[in-house]
Amino acid sequence: MERNLPRKGSARHKMSSTTCKVLRREIIKTLRWSTFSLFLLSLIFLATSASQASEPPKTTTSSTVPISTFEAHYIARAKGMPFKGKAIRKLKFENGVYKFSMKAKSLFTSISEHAEFNWNNVQQCALRPTRYDYQRKGLSKDRHRSIRFNWEKRKAVYQDKKRESVFSWQGELNDKLTEHLVVRCHLMAGERKFTIQIADRDVIKEHEFIVTAEEIIETGIGKVNTLKLERTRQIDDRRSTIFWLAPELDYLLVKLEQVKRERNNLDKIEQSFVITLKKLK
Repeated sequence: MERNLPRKGSARHKMSSTTCKVLRREIIKTLRWSTFSLFLLSLIFLATSASQASEPPKTTTSSTVPISTFEAHYIARAKGMPFKGKAIRKLKFENGVYKFSMKAKSLFTSISEHAEFNWNNVQQCALRPTRYDYQRKGLSKDRHRSIRFNWEKRKAVYQDKKRESVFSWQGELNDKLTEHLVVRCHLMAGERKFTIQIADRDVIKEHEFIVTAEEIIETGIGKVNTLKLERTRQIDDRRSTIFWLAPELDYLLVKLEQVKRERNNLDKIEQSFVITLKKLK
């Protein structure tokens, strides 16, 4: 059977062409929002991994730790974007193990993480994770990654949908989720510049942090005094990330700002995202 296709230049042809253009614009718009949505969630992931306890620190010994269970809610906004991202982070202590979890949602994407750990030596800020899991779902490809740590052998197993690998390390090591609990520990010890070793998938990296100022920040729970903390990067890096942590809230993260600059002009901002604390439970 032959199909009656619209003739070029006819009213039906023009209508069909217009419809295709509209659909194409909507698809491009959806993909663009999806990309920004994913970026927002990635930023929330970065920010909420810096979440700390909300109670005053206790006197610490090798058998006690300055961490209290908590539930923190964050909200993220991107400059020029009409939507927001949200995240909830919880810290629990069950059967002698700390369990740290996060769930974040944005327009087209959701991310969840889970980590389990214990403190080995609080005075040396030695936190020892035993497992880490990351999962992302949405319009883009679903992803799942995991790391299992064996501290006796100092070996870890990394696994995702495509591969599995074993890597080893020396000294202390943290995952992306527990890294900023160690940041908190260093700040509580009065340190203002320090380096932390982390496992990023199956690659060992070092992150250096430095306190640059003290500032009063407006949050969802009111104004709080904070330390302004920056992660140092290469001088030609297009990204900059700044954290504001509140000593009076046990160094809880109350604000994070990430700026991405244009490739050919590092003085001009391409994207800007801000995350702030909404409430504590």
